[in-house]
Amino acid sequence: MGAGRMKRRQFLHACGLLPFAALLPSQARAADTLVFGLRLWPAPDHTRLVLDLSGPVEYRIDQSARALTLFLPNADSFLALDAELPEDPRLRSVQGKSNAQGLALTLRLESEVRPEAFLLIPEGEFGHRLVLDLYGKVAEQEEPAPKSTPSKKRTIRVAIDAGHGGEDPGAIGAKKTREKDIVLSIAKRVAKRMNALPGYEARLIRSGDYYISLGGRMRKARQLNADLFVSVHADAFTNSKARGASVFILSEKGKSSSSFARWMAEHENRADAIGGVNRERDSQLDRVLYDMETTANKVANQSLGGFLVHELEKVARLHGKKQVQRARFAVLKSATIPSALVETGFITNREEEQKLRTRAHQEKIAAALTQGIQNFFKKHPIG
Repeated sequence: MGAGRMKRRQFLHACGLLPFAALLPSQARAADTLVFGLRLWPAPDHTRLVLDLSGPVEYRIDQSARALTLFLPNADSFLALDAELPEDPRLRSVQGKSNAQGLALTLRLESEVRPEAFLLIPEGEFGHRLVLDLYGKVAEQEEPAPKSTPSKKRTIRVAIDAGHGGEDPGAIGAKKTREKDIVLSIAKRVAKRMNALPGYEARLIRSGDYYISLGGRMRKARQLNADLFVSVHADAFTNSKARGASVFILSEKGKSSSSFARWMAEHENRADAIGGVNRERDSQLDRVLYDMETTANKVANQSLGGFLVHELEKVARLHGKKQVQRARFAVLKSATIPSALVETGFITNREEEQKLRTRAHQEKIAAALTQGIQNFFKKHPIG
């Protein structure tokens, strides 16, 4: 992370780390709702602002060519909301002002944006939140995949998905290791290895620290014309002794292969509630995302999972039986291409957390996933 971005994040988080009583202005005591945190997540296609709230809030958006004002009646803030944002591609600055009517958050824009705002109810460690997404025309800042060596066969395109991101840190270990950071590092290593192979082109679904909805991940894979999708995770469990890597594919008719697989799917499927998804925006898309697997694709999923398990067991301990597991993972539900979800280990296990933090182990996992994908396409070549 660049020095400028680190300073920006530190500024926006600083007030929220101080005792509330020391920051509470006299006029805020009478407000119906208090803003006690603000976070900023620049993504390739939008910038997200998240306000942490003491309760539900009403809001109104007023927009001009170069500024946008988010007005919250009967609200006030613990924070001194006044920051320059030199590195954000869409925002120039954020400034908040309170008066007797409420709180006005003024955003100075670098370019024209399309705002979408929505509220989130409490979920897990998060309370009430107001999410403001600013969609612009900034091109995705992702390095293009190297061109493959010309051949008679077309390039095989692989989508590598790093789970969680942005608002959703995923699992957190005893040493404060965040799943979203570990899996992004592994995903980048897999993509780098795949792109070094002739005839392959790997693209990252998430290239930085921002959240993409579970359905949106597969939609992006389809936009990339991917031939295969692998989602990388490193989860938690209620028992800190749980350890080992696992490979999951989408279950048939909602039946999980074990109670553990069912628990894992339910845990991962909460990501949208934590990461923040505009349900109104996604509702129409959601209706066409489910139960699209063909019989042929189910067979391919099982084969892909088998190759991944075979390679992972060479570099990591596996959880439970050495076989592919099935569960209703939402990120896989709209898959019309061979797809699998890989749990690289448990961050809640101290030993595995330490290993997952190391470059050497991440490289081993990346090498295993790369080889498993190669082996799959050797058995199932594409034209």
